[in-house]
Amino acid sequence: MTPESEDAPASRLRAGSPWPLLLGLCVTVLTAADTLLTARATKLFTGGFLVVEPRSGVNLAIYLVESLVLDVALVLGIWLVALPILRRTTLGRWQRLAAAGLVALVPPLWFVYIRYELSRFLGGVLDPDLWLDLAGGSRVEWLAQAHAQLIPVALSIAATLAAGVFLVRALRRESDSGPRASFAIPALSLVAGGFLAASLASAGILRVACARPNAGCETLERKAAGAALIALFERATDFDLDGYGVFKTPVDQAPLDPSRHPFALDVPGDGIDQNGVGGDHPADYLAPKDDFSDGPRFRRKPNVLVIFLEGVRADLVGSELNGRRVTPTLETLAAEGASSQHTYANSPYTALSRGQLVGGRLVPYEGQTTWIEDFHANGYEVAWISGQDESFGSLESQMLGIYRADYYFDARSDTDRDVSRFGTRGTRIIPWKGVNRRVRLFLQRRSRERPLFLYVNYGDTHHPYDHALLDDILGLPRLPASKIRPENPQGVFETYANATANVDRAIGELLVLWREKVGGDSAVIVTSDHGEALFENGTLGHGLALDEAQTRVPLVVTGLGGVWPEPLGLSDLRGALQRSLARHAVEPERVVFAPVPGRRILQYVTVIGRPRFLCLRALDSELAYDTTQRAAPDDPSFAPLIWWWEGLQLLDARRTGGG
Repeated sequence: MTPESEDAPASRLRAGSPWPLLLGLCVTVLTAADTLLTARATKLFTGGFLVVEPRSGVNLAIYLVESLVLDVALVLGIWLVALPILRRTTLGRWQRLAAAGLVALVPPLWFVYIRYELSRFLGGVLDPDLWLDLAGGSRVEWLAQAHAQLIPVALSIAATLAAGVFLVRALRRESDSGPRASFAIPALSLVAGGFLAASLASAGILRVACARPNAGCETLERKAAGAALIALFERATDFDLDGYGVFKTPVDQAPLDPSRHPFALDVPGDGIDQNGVGGDHPADYLAPKDDFSDGPRFRRKPNVLVIFLEGVRADLVGSELNGRRVTPTLETLAAEGASSQHTYANSPYTALSRGQLVGGRLVPYEGQTTWIEDFHANGYEVAWISGQDESFGSLESQMLGIYRADYYFDARSDTDRDVSRFGTRGTRIIPWKGVNRRVRLFLQRRSRERPLFLYVNYGDTHHPYDHALLDDILGLPRLPASKIRPENPQGVFETYANATANVDRAIGELLVLWREKVGGDSAVIVTSDHGEALFENGTLGHGLALDEAQTRVPLVVTGLGGVWPEPLGLSDLRGALQRSLARHAVEPERVVFAPVPGRRILQYVTVIGRPRFLCLRALDSELAYDTTQRAAPDDPSFAPLIWWWEGLQLLDARRTGGG
C-alpha cells in the first residue's frame, strides 16, 4: 500500500489514533517549557517589584489552563501548514508522527529559548523594533553587535535540528507496526476546525487577561503561542489599516478611524485626542524653545577642544578599583575647571545623542545648523577626528553637518587599524592610540592663523569593552566577548572599567599634545553620548531604559565661564557653550553648575514619532512613561511630558513634510 492510500483523507480520527495523544504531549511540553523559562527569567510567578497579581496558587492554575489553550491553537496552526506537506512525503508512519511532533515543538521552543537568552541581557525590553532602531536600522548591524550573545543560541539551535533529523531518520519504515489506518494524518478540515475553535478561545483569553496590566497578561505574551497569536489577531483587527489593532500594546483606541492610533499626530485644539493619551493637545501650548542661537557671535575666541566619549558612565569618574584610580586625568581636569553631577543624554543611542549634542535640538533634522556653522561663522578652523564610523545611524549622521568641517577623519579613513571583529559601521573602532596619532599629525601640519575647534571621539569603551591594543591599567582580568554574560557581572564591570581607564589615559596624552601644539587661550569640554548598563538591573548595554546608569554622563569643563543650569541634557550644551563664548573674558574663568529647582529635561528612546520610553527628568526625580503600557497615565503631572513629546512630534512632521 502506498503512503497516499494509507493516509487517505478522513472526516474523523479513527479509534486508537496517536494524533490526539501527540497533540496533548506537544502542548504539555510547550507550556512546561514556557513556564520554566519565564519563572527563571522573571518574578511573574513569585511576585516582586512592579509585578501585579503574580501567577501563584489559583492564578497559576488559571495560567496553566490558559497556556494550554493557546498552545493547542499554535500546534494546530503549525499542523495546518505542515501536515499537507508530510502527507506527500515517503516517510513511514512513525517517521511522520515524529516529524509532526518535531515541527510543532522545535520552532516554539527555539523562540522561548532565544527570548530567554536575550532577556538575560536586555531585561524586559524584548522589542525588535527598538533593537533595530538602536542598530541604526540595519539587521546585519544588530547581528554583528549581538554576535557574542547569539553564538550559544545558534549552536543550541543547530544541535536540536541535527538531533531531530537523526531521530526521524532512525525511525525507518521497516520498523512501522500497528494498525495503519489509525496512523492516518487527520483531515485538513478537522485540523482547521480545531485551530479555529482554539484561536477564538485564545482571543477571548488574551482580551480578558490583558484588559489591564498584570502578570497574567505578561506571562501569556511571553509565550511563543502568545506572541504568534497576538501578531495574528493584531493584523486581523486592524480594520482601518493604520498598522494598529486591539491586541498588541499600545492598543488602537479607535479601530475604525485611521487618523487615530497610539502614535498619531495629535492636532492641537481640534477637540480630538488622536493618540489617546494626555487629552487633546492644547492649541495654546508652547513647548520649551531650543536654547541656542543660529547666528552666535563670540566675544572670546579660545581654541576649543571637545572630547566625546563612547558609553562612559558618570559614576566611573572619581572611582577606584583594585587600589587604582580609574579616571585620574578627568579628576585633575575637573579640579582645574568644573564638573557636573546632573548631566544626561537626552536619548541614550550614539547616533542620535551625537546629533543632539552638536545641533542643540532634541529632534535633529537634515540641513540644520550645528557647531560647525557656529565656529565657522566666528572665524574658526573646524576639525573632526573620530575613532568610530560616524556614518553609523545613517539617517542621524546626515543631520550632523560634520562633512562641512575643514578637516575630517573617522574609522573609515584607516581601516587597517580597525580592531573590530566585523567591520560594520556600528562596530568599527580605531584604538585611542591611533586616534591620538591622527590628532598629532593634524596639529603638526595645521597653520595657527585661525582659532581651532577640535572634536575628538574615543570608541574604546564600546561593547565588548576590550580589545588587544588596550593597556592593562587596573591590573584585573579582562573578559573576552564570549564571557560578557549575566553570571559574570563583576568581571564585566572590571573589563569595562579598564577600558574607561584607557580612555582616561588617552585624554591625558591628548591634553599634553593639545597644550604643546595649540597653547594659549583654550577651553576643554569632556562628555559622553550615554551611559551603560552592566547587569545591575538585569540589562546590558544602552538605549533599553532611561535610568541613571544608561543616561547620566560625565561633563567636565575648563577654560569657560558663566552659569550652566542643572539638570543639563546634551542638547543644552550648544547653547551653554555659545553663551560662555559670548561673554567678556574674565580671568580666571570657571563654569558654575547651578542646580535649578523645577528645571526638567526631556528624554526619549529612540524615534520621536514612535518612542518606546519618555521621561521628564529633574534634579532628584523622574517622570517616566512606557508607551507600551495598556493604560495611558491619567495623572495630570504627566501632561507636560505628553504635550512636550507631541509638540516635538508635530514639529518633526512639519519639517519632514508629514504634517
